Amino acid sequence: WIRQHCFIQAALLGSGGADMAPALNHAGLLFLELGERDLARETFKHSQSLDPTHSKLWLGQGLFNQSVFKHEAYLQAVSNFSRAVEIDSVDPTSRLGLAYTAYHVGETHMAEFHLDVFIRQNPLTRRVV
Repeated sequence: WIRQHCFIQAALLGSGGADMAPALNHAGLLFLELGERDLARETFKHSQSLDPTHSKLWLGQGLFNQSVFKHEAYLQAVSNFSRAVEIDSVDPTSRLGLAYTAYHVGETHMAEFHLDVFIRQNPLTRRVV
């Protein structure tokens, strides 16, 4: 609970604007890790409303939707990860999240494309993937 308290305090110390969004995103990830799904969802939504141009906020929402394990949520996760990749095309986590969720909704060409881009952008991972 100390981590949760620290993230919330960091968010509260922000000016209330876009600079608060990353701290809220981290809090959302922590809530997701702790199983506080409703709190995580609301925290991610609020962080996105503060700064919709921050790729990690879309990544957080994508991770949340991915954790729901329902087809509709996976479709939303594809949209979230796609937005994150649009904002930051070299972020490996967003790219892999997009490939993974695209595969799970049957978009194999999209999944293969993004996995290929990931491998080209991160050549040291070829042996792992």
